[in-house]
Amino acid sequence: MPRNMQPNTPAQPVMSRHVEGRVELRVSDEAVPPEGLPDLMRLPEILRSLPGGQSRAAGRTTVWRWDPAWLYSGGLAGRRLVVRQFAHGGVLGGLWGTVFLSRRPLLGELGLALRALGRGVPTCRPVALRFERAIGPVLRAHYVTEEIPGAVNLLELCELHGTGDGVSPGLRQAISRAVAGAVAAMHGAGIRHGDLNLKNILVTPGADPPRAFVIDFKKARAQNCVSLREGLRNLVRLDRSVVKWPASRRAITLSDRLRTLRDYLRAFEEAECDWKVVARSLRTRHRAHALSRK
Repeated sequence: MPRNMQPNTPAQPVMSRHVEGRVELRVSDEAVPPEGLPDLMRLPEILRSLPGGQSRAAGRTTVWRWDPAWLYSGGLAGRRLVVRQFAHGGVLGGLWGTVFLSRRPLLGELGLALRALGRGVPTCRPVALRFERAIGPVLRAHYVTEEIPGAVNLLELCELHGTGDGVSPGLRQAISRAVAGAVAAMHGAGIRHGDLNLKNILVTPGADPPRAFVIDFKKARAQNCVSLREGLRNLVRLDRSVVKWPASRRAITLSDRLRTLRDYLRAFEEAECDWKVVARSLRTRHRAHALSRK
C-alpha cells in the first residue's frame, strides 16, 4: 500500500444535470456560472469557429482551446478550457468515429476524474460533459476540462527538445520525481490507469518546481487499493511507451526511467523487499516489446 498518499484531500466535486431537448449536460456549478449554460448547450456550433487540433489516436480534429467570456465570472477566472470530443481510436475509429451507443463509458471517465480530483490526484479539473442524441441510441459527446497553463504531455516535451541534452539534469530529475509522485498518488487513491503512456501525463517544465498531471481515465478502474504488483504493471506500461516512439527513445535516458521507478517505489511500504521479485516477473514481456521497437 502507498504510505500516507492523501493526508488531506478535498471533497469530490459535484456536477449538476441539465437537459434541453436532445442535449444533456453535467456541469460543475463551481466553475460554470448560469450564463455559461447556453454556450455549453450549443457547444458544437461554437467549436466550428475555433481552430482545433488532431488527436493522435482518433486521427481527426477532436481537441479545441476555448476562452468564453463567462469564464471570468466563474471559478476559473484567467484559465482557458480544453474541449475534447469523444472518439474511438484504432480500428474502431474507422468504423464508429465519434459515434457512441452508450453513455456509460463516458460517464465512467467523468466519475473517475472526479474521484481522482477529490482524492488529491493531480489531474485536469472537469468542467462539463455534454451528450447529444442523434438518432435513437446514437450519441456524440464532448468533455470540457480546465486547461493547465504551460502544460505539455511527455511525448510533446520529447519532440520539442529532440534529445535528452535539451533538458538540464536538474529539470530531468525534477520531472521524473513529479511523474512518479503523480502516478503514486493515483494508485494511492485506488485508481489503476488502463492506458498509462507518455501522452496521458502532462508536465509543466517551466514551473518551479515542475508538476505532473495524469489524464484520460476512460480505461481506468477504481478499486479499494492498488497493490505494488498492479502499480508496477502500470509503470511498466508507461515505460513501454518510452520505447514506442522515436522521439522518446532519443530524449528519455535509462537513468531517467530508473529514477522514476525509484521515486515511485519510495511511496510503498513493502517495496523494499518485494519490488525486485515483481519486476523480474514483468521484465520478459517488457524486454520483448522493447526489442520489437529497435
